Amino acid sequence: MLFLIYINDLPELCAGEDPSSQIFLYADDSKIYTVIRNQSDQQKLQSILNRIKKTRLTSGFSDEISIKVTVSYCIKHSTDSYHITDRNQLFPLEKVKSMVDFVVRFDSNLTFRDNISGKINNACSVLGIIQRNFILHGRTHF
Repeated sequence: MLFLIYINDLPELCAGEDPSSQIFLYADDSKIYTVIRNQSDQQKLQSILNRIKKTRLTSGFSDEISIKVTVSYCIKHSTDSYHITDRNQLFPLEKVKSMVDFVVRFDSNLTFRDNISGKINNACSVLGIIQRNFILHGRTHF
């Protein structure tokens, strides 16, 4: 119940800073999504992150919030960076080239190469297990 109270106002916080941003709430996670076309859009996203952190600090959830990484999906190389301010210190967010979301690995260029090769490797591993365990059985056993 405490978790639901904790995340209940996140959509309003995001919409208050940038109505075009979207937030996706999951059981133990949330993701903020927005299109960055210029410096103003980047500042809006940073404002959302600052507002979430500030609201959580004043609500007594200072140790509960954990904003960890950012990922950019773009055609050309992105140099944007984001940070969290906590107790007057800046903590840069790690920028990753790929992340897993609902068992699908998304890379920054949206090629899905890593995801496909991972699925192929997993399928080959399972096939190897099946072959090793049933090598002594003939077709009549199935």
